[in-house]
Amino acid sequence: MQIKEKAHNPHDAFFQVVMGNKEAAADFLNNYLPSDILKLVDINTLQIEKDSFIEEDFKRLYSDLLYQVSIKDHKAYIYLLFEHKSSPESLIAFDLLRYMVKIWGLERKQRPKIKLLSPIIPLVFYHGEKKWNVGGRLSDIIFLGDREEVRLWIPDFTYTLYDFSPYSDAQIKGSILNKLCLELFKHIFDKDLSEIRKIYSLLETISLKDRTVLEIIEATFRYIMSVREDAAPEILKEIVEKAICKEAGGVIMTVAEQLIDQGIQKGIQKGIQKGELIGDIRFLQLKKGLSVLDKKKLEKLSVEELERKLKELTE
Repeated sequence: MQIKEKAHNPHDAFFQVVMGNKEAAADFLNNYLPSDILKLVDINTLQIEKDSFIEEDFKRLYSDLLYQVSIKDHKAYIYLLFEHKSSPESLIAFDLLRYMVKIWGLERKQRPKIKLLSPIIPLVFYHGEKKWNVGGRLSDIIFLGDREEVRLWIPDFTYTLYDFSPYSDAQIKGSILNKLCLELFKHIFDKDLSEIRKIYSLLETISLKDRTVLEIIEATFRYIMSVREDAAPEILKEIVEKAICKEAGGVIMTVAEQLIDQGIQKGIQKGIQKGELIGDIRFLQLKKGLSVLDKKKLEKLSVEELERKLKELTE
């Protein structure tokens, strides 16, 4: 498999388009919320909040969406955190706790006389190459030793994890558009495009006249062409024309032209960004009395790898 130098969070951009669509989000939650929660939540009341609770420094590692719903006629939130790192974050429950506290802080600011905070149901959508091997509770990352009685004094919650990499395509549920997107997340790192060819056959029965359908299909094109070096526009055009129609092939070529133009601009911006990250890393290493890495070695790293190094130095 050939993977391009990453554009500005192509995984995040695709996630935001799909899960930021009200119909797609409702369909996902209907199919994947834990059954005991789903029977309490009125999905018909779902609203998508505009706020993000992730600090700017971490937006290349995480993305988030906040949904407001009703639980037995009372306001509640569903917080969906998208992790697109190459390997699981061991302290993900701590990150969730920070973001949940921010949500409650915003709620208090908006409703100063509030007596009871709204419940928040935390969900994590993991999209990495390594298997998820992290516990599903906040208490899993707090050292207790053999002192179980201390557990009464520490905060705790459970989060639900979604990792579709072990699923077969037949196990992925939902509307045709959601199945297309979830299967694409699963197969984007495959060695070749054979499975991606099969995915688009799901769209045979879908009308391209629906604006939402067109937006999500266009987002899949952008995603593939931003991440895969072997997904030339002509190849994708052939795939979708066979699976859908010639009109879809035309959309492919329009998107391809836009991406080429954006790529020229992003290449310039990325060079500037890498220079700033390298400077910050070497400054912090010097400040902390650490061995300062050679500039040429750092220049060989991707933006994401440099950001991980910078995050390690700031923790």
